[in-house]
Amino acid sequence: MESNKKYVICVDNYDYPVSLTKYKIYEAIPYKKAEENGMLRVIDNSEEDYLHSVKRFIPIESFDYDKEADVMYISFEKPQNAVRTLPKVDGSLWRYNEDGILAGITFMNYQKLINIV
Repeated sequence: MESNKKYVICVDNYDYPVSLTKYKIYEAIPYKKAEENGMLRVIDNSEEDYLHSVKRFIPIESFDYDKEADVMYISFEKPQNAVRTLPKVDGSLWRYNEDGILAGITFMNYQKLINIV
């Protein structure tokens, strides 16, 4: 992950299944006027930048992908202080901090997941 770039994960691709893939990580491009109006400029699946509702994404603090194991580790806060883990039906593990706020997600079989979800 490049430190000067900002990344987000898509958590809602409703009505945009071609442009956005649920649970895929996208590069976010700063655009103050759009952000003031609840929009986020991202490089989507078309490999072009478009405006999408900010509600479709969660900002990422950091992520790490283990290609050999096909596991994606995503952190939303630093340091990561998860005290509770909830497994989801898709095999992902959602980790929450002591305040009940999502601190990170671990996705097993990540490439398969983002290609079929």
